Amino acid sequence: MESSASCPAAAPLVKKQFHVLVGVTGSVAALKLPLLVSRLLDIPGLEVAVVTTERAKHFYSPQDIPVPLYSDADEWEMWKCRSDPVLHIDLRRWADLMLVAPLDANTLGKVASGICDNLLGCLVCPHGSWAFCGVEEAGKTDGANRTEEMGRGGRESCFLCFVSFVR
Repeated sequence: MESSASCPAAAPLVKKQFHVLVGVTGSVAALKLPLLVSRLLDIPGLEVAVVTTERAKHFYSPQDIPVPLYSDADEWEMWKCRSDPVLHIDLRRWADLMLVAPLDANTLGKVASGICDNLLGCLVCPHGSWAFCGVEEAGKTDGANRTEEMGRGGRESCFLCFVSFVR
């Protein structure tokens, strides 16, 4: 009889980290990025990285983000010749899930039009399965239905976009 040490069921379970890539765009809601990252890191088994647009940098301090933070400059500095790694491709391979929060109207328009002129756009645009979830701004108490506004990119709403990557 074999010892239980060689039995696969007796081997300790190796917990796989779940990789979440957070994208942040130039909306005032980007002020909440440090809180969002902090809350994600509270979830056991999650590894988090952040991709930021240049406009989003206005709303938070990079020192408040305790995870890898990538921007357009990183994409260009990393790639020097054909055999070098390409950051947006490496990040897509790494991520199990991408969450863009907030998704500003400018980036939403770029995604809808297939414009990939920054690191975040290169990550989001080529992928086909996304769900958009509209979120009303804090303080809205009129109870009006904002679905129609969100479809037009109305100014009364901010947006979240969840992008699921399947390996």
